[in-house]
Amino acid sequence: TNINIDELRIWDRVISLEEINEFKSCEITPNLNGLKSYYKFNQGYSSTNNSTLTTLTDYTTNANHGTLMNFSLDGNSSNWLAGSPITTGVTCTTLSQNDINLASVKLYPNPTNGILNIISNEDISIVMYDTLGKVIKKQNINSEKTTIDIHNLSTGIYIIEAKNKKGESKNFKVVKH
Repeated sequence: TNINIDELRIWDRVISLEEINEFKSCEITPNLNGLKSYYKFNQGYSSTNNSTLTTLTDYTTNANHGTLMNFSLDGNSSNWLAGSPITTGVTCTTLSQNDINLASVKLYPNPTNGILNIISNEDISIVMYDTLGKVIKKQNINSEKTTIDIHNLSTGIYIIEAKNKKGESKNFKVVKH
């Protein structure tokens, strides 16, 4: 029996039905709360020789890369297949609100032309990601209004994760014109 797997996500918390439905048809950002390993199975090419591609990349910062074993690495039964229900590069556009504990964090204007204002009643750190999960910017925010200049970034959608010292996080989807 052949089993085809397109993506594998390993979490250290219970995922709600709403989150499952939200994330089931798209790639996710690898910085989501509780995500421990995220395998996209995107390294190889279908129906061709992949004999040198035996490492499965973990896209989280945990880097729990896997080694593929007992796969055919060449031909029509290759370890990499085309026709996935998840399109590579299509990132979920909505964000789960189930684990947000930082109700006081505000980010504006959104959409923006290049200046973001962040207000928080506590010290937080922010990490900004592009839609592929690449870290674009990191910054610590004191419990006051802070301005972040993103003029140099390309037009597009970015994710900002705000995290307090307790590890609670809130994600923002930011549109840059």
